[in-house]
Amino acid sequence: MSHLSPLVKRPRILLVEDSQLEAKLAEDILSKHASCPEITWVKNGFEALEHLADSTTLEIDLILLDIQMPLMDGIETLTKIRQLATGSYVPVVMFSSSNLPSDIQRSYCMGANAYVQKQIDYDAQVHSLMTTLSFWLTCSHSS
Repeated sequence: MSHLSPLVKRPRILLVEDSQLEAKLAEDILSKHASCPEITWVKNGFEALEHLADSTTLEIDLILLDIQMPLMDGIETLTKIRQLATGSYVPVVMFSSSNLPSDIQRSYCMGANAYVQKQIDYDAQVHSLMTTLSFWLTCSHSS
């Protein structure tokens, strides 16, 4: 049950994650955030690009993007998102199990706004996602 006023816009999150288990975990955690976000889950970069290019798609407030995905990895997806008119200004947070410095550097070079490593511990994952969501939806202002 939403405790937001009907006049308050619910933030929209695009979750790009190939693992159904990881996506379900992230959705469960994010859905408990005070902002009551609307979460759209897509399984790969191609679906993310289709979703963002669809003129009927509502404005996305935040994209959580995995790096290690089949078909098109997160870095390539990020590069293509930044080329879209609708994706050039949306905050993109890379959300990956990788802690490789090369993945982190490439993410920022291609236009990521932040890089958050997935946590093995459930409580740490909850804290990480809640903090990320709070920052990008309540503290940060994009142009």
